[in-house]
Amino acid sequence: MSHVDELRFLRLELENTEEYVDALEGIRVEREELIAGLAEQVSTWSTRAGELEGDRQALAAALHTVEHERDEAVAAVVAFRRRVSVRLADKLTSALGHVPGSTRALRWVLRGIKSRSDARG
Repeated sequence: MSHVDELRFLRLELENTEEYVDALEGIRVEREELIAGLAEQVSTWSTRAGELEGDRQALAAALHTVEHERDEAVAAVVAFRRRVSVRLADKLTSALGHVPGSTRALRWVLRGIKSRSDARG
């Protein structure tokens, strides 16, 4: 192989090497752009996750408050039913007090009301 042939071969190799380096440089740039895009998405997702956690905590607090208010309302209803039962029993006792035999029947009814009330409460 002559020197001219060797020079031509080296020149072609250099041209091929430059094309190869250019291709690698393009891949590097694409990779850096992809990594930057992914980093931005991770940042966005991290921010959104923090927002969602704050929302979850607020909802948990609201649920706790609602459950507490529900428990208080149930207790108030039970207390109201007991007061109404007692007042009704007092009125029945005074209304039926003068009817013969009604006191025993009234006591029997009141025991049934009390046992149902105790079973619920």
